[in-house]
Amino acid sequence: MRYRVLLVLRGIPTHAWSVDTAQRVLGSSCAGIELDRDTEAKIDLKRFVLAAWCLNPDLIPSRRTLWVPDPKEPHAPGNLSLKEHEMIRSKLSGLRYEITVEVAELQHWFVRPEREVSPDARDSDDDNDFPGFHDSGDHGWEPCPRQTRFSTDASLPRLGPG
Repeated sequence: MRYRVLLVLRGIPTHAWSVDTAQRVLGSSCAGIELDRDTEAKIDLKRFVLAAWCLNPDLIPSRRTLWVPDPKEPHAPGNLSLKEHEMIRSKLSGLRYEITVEVAELQHWFVRPEREVSPDARDSDDDNDFPGFHDSGDHGWEPCPRQTRFSTDASLPRLGPG
């Protein structure tokens, strides 16, 4: 995965704030979800902030419906009551939440391209032109992401170095 994203999810009820809920909302578009410290501690209840990895940020849904089923009512079998496995339910009730997903920040981690060497250059013995010089091909290259910030909200956290 080459993109690290900072996402803000709005509309998730606070009792459902978890990595599992975030994964249900984002589906297979993201992996490696990490909740922001303020989100995990439920300090700022207006937004659910997380960082995740994705293959393509265009696959992240901007809106999603989250359905949370109501907890099952306790079943106390009596003399005239059906057993739990014998009951036929006509519906499954629950609550529906409309979730919006905002990409606040994006890091594009790219892989250094292989140096293109022509077939003629591979076979040549031009190393003798510069005795004592060995070209490692590294040239001090360090991987660092291209970072783009979309949100103007200064109170949002920033993605670290990965």
